[in-house]
Amino acid sequence: MQHIFNCTQCGKCCHGLHIPLTLVEAIAWIGRGGRVKVLTEAIPWTDDTLLADEVVSRKRAITHHGLSGSLSVRVGITLVGYFADGCPNLDVSQRCNIYKDRPLSCRIYPYELNPAIPLNPSNKLCPPQAWETSEPKNHQASQPLNQRALPTLDTLDALGTLGTLGTLGTSDKLSKNNEPQKVGAISIVDSSTREYIKSIHMANTNEIAQKNELCALMGINSCSLSNDGYLFHLVDQERLLKALNDVLPRHTQPLRQESESAQRSNKHLNWVICSQNEQILVDLSQIGGNTLPAGELNVGEQEFISLSSPSS
Repeated sequence: MQHIFNCTQCGKCCHGLHIPLTLVEAIAWIGRGGRVKVLTEAIPWTDDTLLADEVVSRKRAITHHGLSGSLSVRVGITLVGYFADGCPNLDVSQRCNIYKDRPLSCRIYPYELNPAIPLNPSNKLCPPQAWETSEPKNHQASQPLNQRALPTLDTLDALGTLGTLGTLGTSDKLSKNNEPQKVGAISIVDSSTREYIKSIHMANTNEIAQKNELCALMGINSCSLSNDGYLFHLVDQERLLKALNDVLPRHTQPLRQESESAQRSNKHLNWVICSQNEQILVDLSQIGGNTLPAGELNVGEQEFISLSSPSS
């Protein structure tokens, strides 16, 4: 049995979303009048001996080494295009005005970037009639997005990762839900979408140092704890655009975590981990972390969405 996705052109995937962007995409997004915020989250990281584990290895590949107090952490930084209503790039007929230049995250929707997460149609914005099942058929690799066969997932060869540490979807609404219900795992079959997945993975990996330097330039040094919450930085767009253009030239030659750029920006950053959960703050402080209650953040400049209760 195969799952078939048929786009109904309902436009739900273009309303009220958070869209992970590459450096180049973020510059273009702001240039068209859109708004970008910065998502930061950290994982305490004291031992690399488990790098043989696929999940751990993937998280290391898309995060940057840093410190919170004396605690070693890896920090994920994501540029996020956002809008409350319809995407600013939609025309009056709800069609995309930048379709040929749309972000990579838009190009792969409703598919998953993270190979460990099965695609669950019930977690997507697409209406039920967009999903069908049928007997296996031979579909061309060039078949358009609005009708693709989706066989059971065996592997994506670890090509895909989320823009963050596995908590933020591509174009899905942010949610406090638990792990997606395990239904039939779904994969991508057409070559173009596989290439988009590869491109996002490469950007997530190759832009780490530039994003860290971007945070240093913007004075961003606070983050959430991965899987405990989301911390968005609501930054001045002109200042962000200038900082993006400052770090972009170094993007042409990918830099790794321990590059000169990384070492330079690390001198300016000691990360403050924010949480609404009192016990998490206590635990992090006891192992040397620099912490701050989420309630003390500047609500005009930062937005915290908690995934845990204050005292759990």
